[in-house]
Amino acid sequence: VLQQQGKVLAFGVSNFMPHQAEVLRQWVPLSYHQLEISVIAQAPFTNGQLDHCLQHKIVPMAWAPLGGGVFTDDLHPHFRSITQTATELAEQYGVGINEVLLAFLNSHPSGILPVIGTTRIDRLASARKAANIKLRREDWFLLRKAALGEDVA
Repeated sequence: VLQQQGKVLAFGVSNFMPHQAEVLRQWVPLSYHQLEISVIAQAPFTNGQLDHCLQHKIVPMAWAPLGGGVFTDDLHPHFRSITQTATELAEQYGVGINEVLLAFLNSHPSGILPVIGTTRIDRLASARKAANIKLRREDWFLLRKAALGEDVA
């Protein structure tokens, strides 16, 4: 009703599991699903959340797409492997590490939209540049392997 009255343009959820989203979809058409997704927050790739978005044409939005500050903190167990791989890829693509990490999300077939959460012009320009990078499939899996610390089957 709210959408029909023009009071709401679209409905979305945040951090719902597929079964929770399905319950809500009985009454409300979901257009967006905001999830914590980044090279270090990879659960949505395997827990069905991104699959559900693909299946129902729901646009996934990534909050903390650059890991929520983890890349300034080398305490993460795979910090070194991620930054080394991202640095190598950044050199290949002629961009910075942040652009590669955003391209990792942008390259997923579900159409992940990173929520940058900044007003700084340089970060917005970086995100715009990342939107034009299409990582090769092998490079996407190199980053995933670096983040998981093991081969990806």
